[in-house]
Amino acid sequence: MTLVLHCSKLRLASCTCFWNRVKLQPLPLKCQLIGYHQSSQNQKDTEIIYEGNLLPIVKMIKVFSISTSLIGLVSQPFIMSKLFETELDLIKIGFVTVSSIFILCSPLLLNLITKRYVYRLNYNSKNDEYTAYTLSFFNQKVELTFKRDQVHFPMVPGLFTTFIVNSKIPLFVDSSSITNVNAYQRLMGFDKNLAPIDVNKEKQSSD
Repeated sequence: MTLVLHCSKLRLASCTCFWNRVKLQPLPLKCQLIGYHQSSQNQKDTEIIYEGNLLPIVKMIKVFSISTSLIGLVSQPFIMSKLFETELDLIKIGFVTVSSIFILCSPLLLNLITKRYVYRLNYNSKNDEYTAYTLSFFNQKVELTFKRDQVHFPMVPGLFTTFIVNSKIPLFVDSSSITNVNAYQRLMGFDKNLAPIDVNKEKQSSD
């Protein structure tokens, strides 16, 4: 019995040593170099063609809207209790109803507009892909990668819609903040009718 226990301990110790070696064994240098090369090559092929300057303002407005709505929700029970102490009439009931709807709906309506705002747009020339960065309801980064053939344009241009991705995701881009005009022309389909623009020549001529 003692011999069996001793053999079991030896097997357990050998297995533990084997798995520790497997876990601690570093990746081969060739694999590390391949991963680094792919990452650096992808960064080299990717260019920021647009950066919106309204990002701080949009974030601040959303934080303010959510904060005021939370304060309104917290104060609603106190207001309701005070109203119930007095005689209720249609005006008071209407006021409570409208204020409650406003408190709940204002952040949602604001998010419907601000989630379209693209604060950064990247272009990968190797894969011919665009990546748009927008904000979620709680100001978290949202990435959307798409190709030129996935972009459509509304029949009637909207106030906060520049183009539509996959026929269901409207996005808004401020064209005055474009840094690579040629890539933007390709995205919007202008390259089929217009010649490429040399940004450096445009700057020199304006100077």
